[in-house]
Amino acid sequence: MSIFDVIAERKIQQAIERGEFDGLPFQGIPIDICEDFSVPVTLRFLMARVKSAPESIPEDSPLMRYWVSRRYRQKNAEISRAQRDLKAGVNLGGERST
Repeated sequence: MSIFDVIAERKIQQAIERGEFDGLPFQGIPIDICEDFSVPVTLRFLMARVKSAPESIPEDSPLMRYWVSRRYRQKNAEISRAQRDLKAGVNLGGERST
């Protein structure tokens, strides 16, 4: 953890103790930290719609093609990462095997 992480965590804790986060809109609703903010907001809205009701989007629509290709790239990246870890001797617990 870097010094910046420590400072940020400390500032957040102090703000929580002062009650600065109480009563905010959407309080208690989890945030999707995997969301890609480089994608335009309109496309993110449509992607959320696809997540909640995929049958409402035609299979041949550009949105569905984009969504499928994005999921495919994410899965390929996960597989590549797992293969690299296996080659490096990292077990599923994240520690190196001897």
